[in-house]
Amino acid sequence: MDRIFSSISRLLEKATFYRVFSIGLLILFAISGYIGYKQADILGGFLFSKDSPPPFISIPIESEQAVAIFMRKHKEVIYLTVFTFKFQSNTRLPIYSSFNSDELRKNIIDRLNGGDGALPIFIKNDTSNNNQMISIVTGENSCDPFTAGGTARVWPDLASKLTMSCLVPVPPVFGNQIRGYIVAHVTQRLTTYELEVLKLDLVLLAASIHEHTKK
Repeated sequence: MDRIFSSISRLLEKATFYRVFSIGLLILFAISGYIGYKQADILGGFLFSKDSPPPFISIPIESEQAVAIFMRKHKEVIYLTVFTFKFQSNTRLPIYSSFNSDELRKNIIDRLNGGDGALPIFIKNDTSNNNQMISIVTGENSCDPFTAGGTARVWPDLASKLTMSCLVPVPPVFGNQIRGYIVAHVTQRLTTYELEVLKLDLVLLAASIHEHTKK
């Protein structure tokens, strides 16, 4: 028995914090990989369920009117975009934009220069963007610094004009129904009340766009 306790004591002396931490990480990665492997069919079904509404590639006039009403109410939102997801190609595509600034509208249109503005949903080595997209596909709403999003990586100079971005999924619920999202960019600091009103109106707008495009 003394020999056993002596062996354990020597082992503990060698088990520095960094060694324990490293072993813990290895075990965590192994468990995560195993769970991901075993649940791959479930995760695939979550994103590509046959019962999910079809992807939308445009929004009808009713949705455009709803966006216009939203933009008139929220003058602090200088730039809003509706994105649709194409999970099979890891792509998000902007299909409708609205502006409260003619200068920024011209700036964005000139940058696109006839392109579609498509971005990857998940970007390699971009943890901030990927966390933001994970929040969206799991049905969460978020308001983050503009620099946390994928658009800031493409157009970093806009960080001087756009300070915060609020995102809400379409539809604004958790489940396998996520088809896209809305992002509203603001240029000023908002009070807690103003931010909550903005987020609530974004949720209502996302629900409206979902209803108008799910048929």
